[in-house]
Amino acid sequence: MASRPALHTLLRGFRAEAQPDRYAEVVSALETMRQLVDSVHSGSRLGFSGLPFKQVVNIGIGGSDFGPRLMCRALRMPTDPLKAHFVANVDPQDIDEILAQLHPGETLFIVCSKSFSTEETLTNALRARDWLLAAGARPPVACDACGLYKGSSGEREQATAGRRRRRSRRLHLPLRKKAQ
Repeated sequence: MASRPALHTLLRGFRAEAQPDRYAEVVSALETMRQLVDSVHSGSRLGFSGLPFKQVVNIGIGGSDFGPRLMCRALRMPTDPLKAHFVANVDPQDIDEILAQLHPGETLFIVCSKSFSTEETLTNALRARDWLLAAGARPPVACDACGLYKGSSGEREQATAGRRRRRSRRLHLPLRKKAQ
């Protein structure tokens, strides 16, 4: 899995004809992400406390940190509905300094990884989950939509199965729909 390309060129559509199946996965993932963003911005998705999100924390390393960080900085506006934060360092002081500024019930975590097997990303994601649980989130607080996985469904199943064998704790982060 480590040698699998990220295929980020498919995001631009340049290689769509050469890899139509993978391009269809990209289009589907982008639509899922658009729906998530729309639901967070509209307030129909809420934190575990029932409050709308005001902060978003991206957890990732390498390209899973640099890409989102670059986009957020390049497109930042004073009127943005969410304030973005980034955690890429496995040193707990990095995430702890960010978490100290935030309200758990108004914070959305995005765990961004190509394989979900990177120790730095998993360590920070588990620390974020523990922070939410300590603040009153009830387990399991699942959030599949917030785990950005860049692999195919078969690779995702292999990575998930491998992670379950290696780790007794699964990563669950809170995200729920607003009550109608």
